[in-house]
Amino acid sequence: MLPLQTNFKLGRALRTETTFNDTRDFGIGKKLENLPRLIALGRQINQRLLELELQSRRPSTTASRFEQIVMPSGQPHRRAPGLRFGDPRVVALFAALARFEVTVGGFRAGDLQPTVESYLGAQYSMRQMGYDLRRLRLNGLIERMPGSHRYQLTAEGRRMVPFCSKLYARAVCRGLARIDPTYPPTPLGRAARAYDEALAAHLVATRLCA
Repeated sequence: MLPLQTNFKLGRALRTETTFNDTRDFGIGKKLENLPRLIALGRQINQRLLELELQSRRPSTTASRFEQIVMPSGQPHRRAPGLRFGDPRVVALFAALARFEVTVGGFRAGDLQPTVESYLGAQYSMRQMGYDLRRLRLNGLIERMPGSHRYQLTAEGRRMVPFCSKLYARAVCRGLARIDPTYPPTPLGRAARAYDEALAAHLVATRLCA
């Protein structure tokens, strides 16, 4: 049997202890002279358990990559400004970059600028375009095509840019619209209202119990 014992109290695990109920389960006798071997084995088991628990709590590399894109990252001398998810300018920029002709054929800054401005619905200067190109490049989402003034999405950019654009337009915006009380009834809206009602009832009951 495994020499791990978890202690519970009120349904919660308090700690995990290493115990040897029968040392012969591990090919080790019960004589006192075998104690150093048992200690070494216990430490090995503890180390493997800690590594497993650490790995299970570690965020995925994809989540870390998304965080690097939306937050400032990198070394101080080569800091990559963040591309904040939900920022109207970033939303417009990603929408323009997600267009089929851009994804396949690359783009020039002067060609992309009016498209971003159109999505943004506000003035968007070439100076802003230049700054955003730098942000995209430092975050590894675009690269300059050799021997030209054109840019293209990197493999990472082809994955992240369309995903972020679709996530915002299809999930965030549509989802927020459908849970708005003035929106026609939908399964999502009914579920949101049921949650609000249940939470309100719970808060009332909590105050009564207090």
